[in-house]
Amino acid sequence: MGIKSSDVVGLRTFHAYNFLHNGSIFVGAGKDTPWAGTPEVVPDPAYNGTIEKLVALKRADQVRYALPDPNGDVEITAGQKYRLVDEAEAIENNCRWVYVQAWFRYDQFPITTYRQTGVFANVKLKEGVPANKDVALPADVENFGFFVNLSNLDPVVRDKQSRESIEYIIEL
Repeated sequence: MGIKSSDVVGLRTFHAYNFLHNGSIFVGAGKDTPWAGTPEVVPDPAYNGTIEKLVALKRADQVRYALPDPNGDVEITAGQKYRLVDEAEAIENNCRWVYVQAWFRYDQFPITTYRQTGVFANVKLKEGVPANKDVALPADVENFGFFVNLSNLDPVVRDKQSRESIEYIIEL
């Protein structure tokens, strides 16, 4: 591999690399109260917004590099497709996108109705909580780290048989 210049693109790839290797990426869900309006009107996420009344955090099942590709298999929003790539291809292509995915399984994640999800990086669990714990309640967390992304949703009603896959593409 040849030497690449130090520029913003390289810095963004470096951020993606560090994010991917963080080891403590979680997806959280919360806001069990209705949005304003009848029927509920889902607002756009606010800059500096956060999850209201966090229910729990789920350790990400996948954290991978992603590149925009019109033929990609990952489609988070209509018309925006990505393909997952290995580290060598990510670095070669100055990748600045990271795919984060977590399963909210019926037997692990609390039964609740939620209206927000988001990604947390560098989460630190409290002393005495197993470091590899997959689902953490707010009381298990010493430091929530960095809140990276927020989605406001129509109500998602979970029951004892619910299983949802929450996916994000984060551009760094």
